[in-house]
Amino acid sequence: MILGIVAVIGILQALLVGAMLWPVEPINRWLITYWSEMRMSLLVASAVVLVTFVVILLVALLRRSSVQDLTLSSNQGDVVISKRAIENMVSKTISSRHPVKNVVVDVDLYQRRSATKVKVDAHSLKQTELAEEGKRIEQTAKDKLAEVLGVPVKHATVHVHAAQETGVTHVV
Repeated sequence: MILGIVAVIGILQALLVGAMLWPVEPINRWLITYWSEMRMSLLVASAVVLVTFVVILLVALLRRSSVQDLTLSSNQGDVVISKRAIENMVSKTISSRHPVKNVVVDVDLYQRRSATKVKVDAHSLKQTELAEEGKRIEQTAKDKLAEVLGVPVKHATVHVHAAQETGVTHVV
């Protein structure tokens, strides 16, 4: 929505500047009539467009870009690990260590490998102690990712659903 408004402002600004520079007599007469108001409008429109594009440039430059494959380097060579392989490994580790089923893991990998994010969604085989189970699952996911990738997990989110779904999801 906001980008659409900025795009319309940018188009109008470009058209008005073009109309001022292009010698079309009817448009020039109309612009001269409203020149004082038009100058301030063009200045404000230019400021909005400038600020928007500076913000977009900063986001493009400073945003952490995620990757689908992670390359681990060692003195013996490089190993490329896919995101899906890491997710499957963490999912199987959680399934083998905790009383849960249907474990879905989503790992965000970054190029600089400074930290990762992980989201885990699982269905518990128990009805009680879901919060404690969620904390144990979170620790297992963090430990396994730190062991494999050699970097800490920045943020972990775990959703544990009760054994017999009653429409209520317990978020930990």
